[in-house]
Amino acid sequence: MAILSINFNLTTIFQKDFLFILPEIYFGFLLLGFILWVSWLKYIGRIIRKLIIQKFIILLFFYLISIFLVNDFNIVKSIFSSTFLIDYYSILFKVSIILTTICILIFTSYRSNNSYLDNDWLGYIILLGLSLFFMVLLTAVFDLLSFYVVLEGLSLCLYGIATLFIRHLRKGSELAMKYFVMGLLSTGFFLFGIYLIYAETQATSFFKIKEFFILPEEKLTLLSYIGLTCILFGFFFKLGAVPCHIWVADIYEGVPTPITAFFSITVKLAIFSIFIRILFFTFLDVFYFWQFILICVSFLSMLYGFLNAIGTDSLKRLLAFGSINQVGYIFMGLSCGTFEGVQSSLIYLFIYIIMLLILFGLLLNTQITSFNGTISSISDLCCLYKNNPLAAWAYFCVLLSMGGIPPFAGFLGKYYLFLATIHAELYLLAFFGLFISALSMLIYLKIIKTAIFEVLTVYKSVYFKIDEILPILIINLGLFYIMGWLPLTWVLELLVIFNFLEINIMWTSFIFDITNQIVFGLINPLI
Repeated sequence: MAILSINFNLTTIFQKDFLFILPEIYFGFLLLGFILWVSWLKYIGRIIRKLIIQKFIILLFFYLISIFLVNDFNIVKSIFSSTFLIDYYSILFKVSIILTTICILIFTSYRSNNSYLDNDWLGYIILLGLSLFFMVLLTAVFDLLSFYVVLEGLSLCLYGIATLFIRHLRKGSELAMKYFVMGLLSTGFFLFGIYLIYAETQATSFFKIKEFFILPEEKLTLLSYIGLTCILFGFFFKLGAVPCHIWVADIYEGVPTPITAFFSITVKLAIFSIFIRILFFTFLDVFYFWQFILICVSFLSMLYGFLNAIGTDSLKRLLAFGSINQVGYIFMGLSCGTFEGVQSSLIYLFIYIIMLLILFGLLLNTQITSFNGTISSISDLCCLYKNNPLAAWAYFCVLLSMGGIPPFAGFLGKYYLFLATIHAELYLLAFFGLFISALSMLIYLKIIKTAIFEVLTVYKSVYFKIDEILPILIINLGLFYIMGWLPLTWVLELLVIFNFLEINIMWTSFIFDITNQIVFGLINPLI
């Protein structure tokens, strides 16, 4: 009888819980087999390495297919005693994380110069796969303990990826130690904050913590607010927001460009997914407390990012400071505390991620053939238009979009952010964000001026080359997303690129329908 009871319980658990994480189990077994297969290869040449990247991309596509086959987008399910929550919100971020990783791997595989991976390829591919596994789990966590375990697993993988590539630099050990120590500091903040929240609520589930914070303001103790503050500062480190930004510029510049893309795009998506859920579900009832913290961090991040970006010539440091600046804009929307504010932040987040994908795709595959190297500084883009007008035109479009110039998507994203901030009566924050946005355009105009109008003062043979498939991949998909977020009444048709693809403009009403479902499910996950 005992055996029958155990079997019955296992069957019931499988039907109720494990069935909903079958894609992750499938992905875990595929990843384990892939890692074992790669580990047996004693020598990995350039051709084999490209083949491995392609097989890893196929593995990710199989995982995507399993997500769509197993999950019902209309069902919200809390599993493993409310430790994880499978809903529309988590599935969206899972798919986004996998798609952005696939794009980065495609850009990397078509790059003709991958010498930086010659010695560290095995460790890189293993840590990349493990970090992806932790990121897809992070999007669905619904408990503070599971959140901490998954986040620290992801952090260890990121420490390993960064150390693999910066250890060869002159100050590599110093940079690696700085990143690791700052990571330990954020871990301390998270642990202390979770401890204080648990001491007050006697719970780790997001549901039960939310029920506790529904209490009137006068019944909440100081420990609750200190615990929430510690958790917020732990997130500020992971997102690279001021004042926890010290590691960002050095790490972004020290690691190879594909790793910079991975850190600034895929990792940011995963962290923002759980950050927004914690704020707008678990701690929404103490909005009056964390709103002021987000407003201050938004002010400082926008200002610091702009002031440091305007004086640098390094493209990767510029992107690092730009990411700090963009986190400030996203915080501006979140600090509204309204449905419209969350919606505008999500729209801007995905627009910014897509713009970064296009920009990194161009940077990874634009080479100075006379030096057999990639673009590392703004001055390297000199004479780009003369040598490759298509590449110059692609840079021109994505930089104008990042600067917020209409009719590109960047303008629409910032427009919705400022509109939501004004509707929330945060007039000073909206004016400051608009002022910094206008000044930031000077940075992008500087790059455009160098790429299109400047010529070399001394003669040297410079030729910019982009692999044949990448203009089709980047320009077509780029235009689809850059200029595809126009208002409902704007009906335009894009030009045909290389006679391969004709793209029609997406309707903004469709985008708002999606974000409405996401935000409503975020605030009321089981309704």
